[in-house]
Amino acid sequence: MYLLSLKPAAWRWVSKTLLTASSIVLAFFYPSSLVFWAILLIFAVRSYLSQLEERKLYKSSFWLLFILTVLTGSLIQKETIIFKLFLAIFFSAMFFIKTGLGNLFFSRPKVIYDFFNSVLVITGVFVGLKLIHNLPPGFFWSILPLYFLVFFLIFKEVIALETSNRHHLNIVSASLSFIIGNILIILLLLPLNIFGQTGFIGLLFIILKNLIKRHKNGTLTAKFCLTQASIFVVLTLLIFGTATWSI
Repeated sequence: MYLLSLKPAAWRWVSKTLLTASSIVLAFFYPSSLVFWAILLIFAVRSYLSQLEERKLYKSSFWLLFILTVLTGSLIQKETIIFKLFLAIFFSAMFFIKTGLGNLFFSRPKVIYDFFNSVLVITGVFVGLKLIHNLPPGFFWSILPLYFLVFFLIFKEVIALETSNRHHLNIVSASLSFIIGNILIILLLLPLNIFGQTGFIGLLFIILKNLIKRHKNGTLTAKFCLTQASIFVVLTLLIFGTATWSI
């Protein structure tokens, strides 16, 4: 009944999202066909251009999602049908949220977008690390600047959404991306598997994002910082406990 009550504009969003989802499924099942990837690009561009002005604040994460979809599709060519279908549904759900439909179906869309960005970053880190592990060692340094750029854009988007004060926005975003990029280099030298590396970078991103949001909202307290620090320490110990250490 709720779907029947949607306005024509909302129905257009729904139909565009369904078309995008269909193109993702086809592209994942036929990754060697450039036609399906071209169709996905067309639908993604149309979805982006049809968004309202305030939703264009999410442009960095929107295009990161599209790039991740393409990279994932190219990496799962030999996977099972069930796994491909699962990933197609996953990325379709991400596009569902990113095209603004979260505002129609959720009472707190900002929380949904916040959760989306965290999932997007974790997915991006995993896909990026997968590429790094599959490429010769020398190619790592050519991919590393992309990591800096991605985290810079995501942090910039997060901060811009939390405050209208854009003072030092680029400096703060660049500093945070620089920190994560250097930690990534250290993680690659440690005996952590790809899941541990992804988990640690994802955890660090979420903690930094929470601190930034509280700071920009003027609600950052010592109690909140201690809570975040405790969560970080406990989960870090769990992640590093999965590694095989030797002298």
